[in-house]
Amino acid sequence: MSLLLGDWLAQKPFSLALSAGFFGFYAHCGVLLALEEAGLFPSAYSGASAGAIVAGLRSSGCDAKQMLEILTHLQRRDFWDPGLGLGLLRGDRLRNLLDRLLLVSDFQSCCIPLSISVYDIFKRKTIALQSGNLADAMYASCAVPLLFQPIRIDGNWFVDGGIGDTWGLLGIPENCRVFCHCLPTSAVWSRGRKRKISLPEGENIACLKIDSLPAVSKEI
Repeated sequence: MSLLLGDWLAQKPFSLALSAGFFGFYAHCGVLLALEEAGLFPSAYSGASAGAIVAGLRSSGCDAKQMLEILTHLQRRDFWDPGLGLGLLRGDRLRNLLDRLLLVSDFQSCCIPLSISVYDIFKRKTIALQSGNLADAMYASCAVPLLFQPIRIDGNWFVDGGIGDTWGLLGIPENCRVFCHCLPTSAVWSRGRKRKISLPEGENIACLKIDSLPAVSKEI
C-alpha cells in the first residue's frame, strides 16, 4: 500500500475487523482509541473471540476510553467460576459481566452495525451472528473450548469464533473496505499442533499486526 494507513482509512468508509487472541482486547482497545483520536470512525464492526468483546461493546455505544477504564480494572474473580460441564468455567460470571457492561441488549439496538463470529460445535462450522441477544453472542465467541462451557443459542451450541475465523472477517460483505487489527496468534485446533496463519489479503483490506505486544499480566 503506497498510502499511509491513516490516509487510506480516511478516503472512504471502512469496517473494522478485530481478530481472535487470548485476552487481546487490551490491544484492540488501543487501536480503537488511536482511530478515535485521529477522527477515524468505522462504519461497521466485526470480531471473533477477544475481538468480539471490543466490537460488541463499541457497537453498543461504549467508546474506547470507557472500554479501557473497564478492561484495565478486570480481575480474575470477575469471570472465574469453576463448575461441572464441558469446560473448566461455567461462564455465568463472564456472561453476566458482559450483560452489565453493554449499553444495549441486542444487535438490533446497536448504534453501529455489528457481526460476531461463533463456532457451531455439532455442525462444525463458523457462522456470523448479526441478530439476537448481544451478550450471548459475545460470550459464545470468546468461549475457549475446555476453558469456558459452550452456550446454546436458538437450539445450537456455540464456542470460540476464533476456531474458524481467526481474523474476525466472516460477517463483512465481500466488497467492503476493511481495516483488520490482527493480534499475534497461531492455530492450535489442528491435531494440537500450532501453525502460522497468513494475514488476510485483498485490494480492499488493510491489516495491522504488531508482534511485540507485551504478554497479559498473570495477576489478572
